[in-house]
Amino acid sequence: MASSAKTALAAHFMQDALAAAQSHPLPNCQGDGPCRILADTAPPQAAPPFPIRFPRGPDGAPPGEIVYENKILTCKDCGNPFDFTARDQMFYAEKGFENEPQRCRDCRAARKSQRTNGASIPSSTSGLREMFDAVCAQCGMSTTVPFKPRGDRPVYCRACFASIGAVRA
Repeated sequence: MASSAKTALAAHFMQDALAAAQSHPLPNCQGDGPCRILADTAPPQAAPPFPIRFPRGPDGAPPGEIVYENKILTCKDCGNPFDFTARDQMFYAEKGFENEPQRCRDCRAARKSQRTNGASIPSSTSGLREMFDAVCAQCGMSTTVPFKPRGDRPVYCRACFASIGAVRA
């Protein structure tokens, strides 16, 4: 849109606003400029029984308005400084993390790979489960299962279990 068209459009909106203000006059509103309601012209109200204070953030910003700035943190493993960017801070806030990271990306990745022993195993199954030897009730083949067979119920190998379509309880 050309600047002259923008100016004409702005003038049109100003004329509409001025006409609306003149048809519904406000205190301290003159027809020669924008109308504002000033704090001292507001209708009087009863004073609240106690002072109302609005919480402010540590940087003095109003509530709900969080200002993120890049920070330089020190890794507690390697001691090297690393950037905690505004983008990372927003990600931490979205996830609900309250603490800043203690380690740089490289040290975090190294710790994560140590926990999983280099394998891409979900952390919920990273602990080794005790397995028990059993004999399949259908094919008679030797197999291992993650529970101790009691003998009162049949135990199946993977192939037989899949073929009978057993329902997990």
